[in-house]
Amino acid sequence: MIPALTRHAATLCLLSALPMTSLAAQCATGWQSLGAGTDQGVLALCGTTAGTLFAGGLFTTAGGTPAAHVASFDGVAWTSPGGGVDGPVYALLESAPGQLTVGGLFTHAGGAPAARLARWDGVAWQAFGSGANGPVTALARAGNGDLLVAGQFTQIDGQAANRVARWNGSQWAPLGNGTSGSVWAMVVLPNGDVVAGGDFLFASSTAVQRIARFDGTTWSPLGSGMNGNVYALAVADDGALYAGGGCTAAGGTAAAFLARWDGSSWSSVGGGLSASVNALLVLPGGDLLVGGDFTSAGGSPAARLARWNGTAWQAVSGGTDASVFALAHDGARIAVGGLFGTAGGTARARVAHLASNCPANVATSGAGCAGSGGNNHLAPIQLPWLGDSYQARATGLPALCLALSVYGLGQAQVPLASLLPQGGPNCFLLATPDLVELLLPAAGTVTTALPLPADPSLVGQVLHHQVLPLEFDTGGALLAASASNRLTLSLGTF
Repeated sequence: MIPALTRHAATLCLLSALPMTSLAAQCATGWQSLGAGTDQGVLALCGTTAGTLFAGGLFTTAGGTPAAHVASFDGVAWTSPGGGVDGPVYALLESAPGQLTVGGLFTHAGGAPAARLARWDGVAWQAFGSGANGPVTALARAGNGDLLVAGQFTQIDGQAANRVARWNGSQWAPLGNGTSGSVWAMVVLPNGDVVAGGDFLFASSTAVQRIARFDGTTWSPLGSGMNGNVYALAVADDGALYAGGGCTAAGGTAAAFLARWDGSSWSSVGGGLSASVNALLVLPGGDLLVGGDFTSAGGSPAARLARWNGTAWQAVSGGTDASVFALAHDGARIAVGGLFGTAGGTARARVAHLASNCPANVATSGAGCAGSGGNNHLAPIQLPWLGDSYQARATGLPALCLALSVYGLGQAQVPLASLLPQGGPNCFLLATPDLVELLLPAAGTVTTALPLPADPSLVGQVLHHQVLPLEFDTGGALLAASASNRLTLSLGTF
């Protein structure tokens, strides 16, 4: 495979060949309704790799139809997965493709016992043994895929665990001796350490102030912590940690309801907010979206929703008329949930979408051809947002092959047989080979990734992407060359 530094340089070279545009100056976000919304508050949101949005909270209807505390929106209508759960939902996590883990105050899911924690597998609800003996309020996924669960419990499936626990797919384990009080938010740092925030003053036997870090063995404080409860955490693209909540100081430094930890010290973020922060989301490109109870950010009006670009605060599309509690990236849009009745001055009951008018998009074109593994198919799994990484997955590849991931500035229609004697019939190179990466598939599947710089001049530019499997025999001789369909990318920004 191409070394990271060489690949980064090659990617920049490819993108620099695109013509510059001035479209970024015209880009903005606007509100879109999600049907009739919900009848009561939305406290948690989760966008899935399949493009479905899940919402959880206090509600019992969504889009005017029964939906007991959890509902899914497919872009057209709301549905209730398996009859929902019988109590409030505080946390949602896509724990695996097509699977949703739900935490809250409920005791049943789909009518069956599931104490405060349950998993929806796309067909039915499943309990985690006897569940938790207190509310589950935060969920995260460890670097190795383990499920991390936090809240107000002291036992989970009968095992002692003070408010934080790990599930490895077969058994539970506490994270040290846990915390002395409730955990409201949890994230995993790039190095795998877990950060928890809440209203606690101790983690294990270590004095901490409402925020602490677990390195896999011990808990440690982050500076001298916060002087108020922590309700939201987010990790920036540069690895810095944002913490929001009811605090007015962090590490002894004034920080109005939001602070930034750079690995050694806390700092204020642009003068902070005027009231509590309840939700944080890092946008593609690196900007931070903040939701809460505030009416100003950095001293300027911002109704419960604001955007920090690293230098200054911006109000977001008129904001909302009441609290924001949840934010999630939902494919081409941002989902916002809370207690509000209007967003941007228009009736949108407790959940709505923020959409860009310069969206990222992927269109499928051209036909692939089959190899010994079946039909080679390429599909996007992460849209091409500037400042983020475009990702796609090719399936149906031969069992023993290498894959060429081809990115082109233009389309092509070149028979593979004209390039290689082993090229299959009706197999074509569909993108000009301006950047080619060699990848090693596993079990007939390979995932591609193309990091995109946060360069406004690239907004609206088009790239073409294709995967070409090269099949070998056990002796290393090339047997056949086949091709996937083509994906046409339109680069977008929020």
